[in-house]
Amino acid sequence: MNQSSLVIQQVDEDWNPVPFDCDNIEVTIEGDDFIKTIMPGNYQDCPYFKKPNSSMPVLFEKPGTYHVTVSRFDEISVFKNVVIPLDETGCHTVSQLLEVQFDMTRRSMQ
Repeated sequence: MNQSSLVIQQVDEDWNPVPFDCDNIEVTIEGDDFIKTIMPGNYQDCPYFKKPNSSMPVLFEKPGTYHVTVSRFDEISVFKNVVIPLDETGCHTVSQLLEVQFDMTRRSMQ
């Protein structure tokens, strides 16, 4: 079973979860041995993440330390040294949640 080890939740100015703007967000994950760029709007299940309180899984079962950049238009959130540990069994990762805030009054030019 694939378990999310890194999840991103979009929140409003009061830190309440809001629907994930997967059409306009880009996520870059940098690890010791890889760089992964994710455009959630390209996923077929993107509409699912637009529901209220939905978070976006971006990394599965990969323990380590990562730098994560989440951007929407010219707004950027950077998370350095995000540790994804293994659980007590040593078989699965412990999921980490990153919360991001963006100015949602800005809409796509599409």
